[in-house]
Amino acid sequence: MYLFAGADGKPLTTIKTAWRNLMRWSQITGFRIHDLRHTFASRLIDEGATLQEIAALLGHTQAVTTFRYAHLSLEAQKRLLARLASPSKLMAMLEAS
Repeated sequence: MYLFAGADGKPLTTIKTAWRNLMRWSQITGFRIHDLRHTFASRLIDEGATLQEIAALLGHTQAVTTFRYAHLSLEAQKRLLARLASPSKLMAMLEAS
């Protein structure tokens, strides 16, 4: 089973045309299919996955590459700050940014 398969069940070698048509149809601009990798990594970070686990899923061999992909969301940052004894000032700074 493939993520992107043709009518014959074989893997597609490219989805550029389908992606371009989807973006045009949905009237979304400036969004690349590569952006989905960043979203995937960031969502995994938010769910508590380690950089090593994410690297394995993305096929990265260098930790620095995975670090560039994974961005901690504002909500995840707030949850981390809430673990501190007195995070109110730090949380206010995050919300202001």
